[in-house]
Amino acid sequence: MLTDILRKYQRGLTQNEYARLLGISSAGISLIYSGQRNPGIEVIRALAQRFPESADEIAAALSTVTLAAEPEAQKQAVA
Repeated sequence: MLTDILRKYQRGLTQNEYARLLGISSAGISLIYSGQRNPGIEVIRALAQRFPESADEIAAALSTVTLAAEPEAQKQAVA
C-alpha cells in the first residue's frame, strides 16, 4: 500500500518536513495517511526521486491504487 511506503521513507523527519520534501502541504500528507486521499503522481514521483530504493515498492503498489488527479488535470477535466 502506498501509505505504508510513504510512512517507511519518512525516516525520522517531522510530518511537516516530509510533506515539504514531497512538495505537498502537511495537511495533504495527513489526509493521505488517514486514507482520505490518495497520493497524486507528483508525490509518487518525488518519493521515487528522493528515495530511489522505493521504486520497486512503488511499482508494486501502483497496481492496486487509483492515484489522485493533479490540480491542473482536475481543472482541465472540469473545463
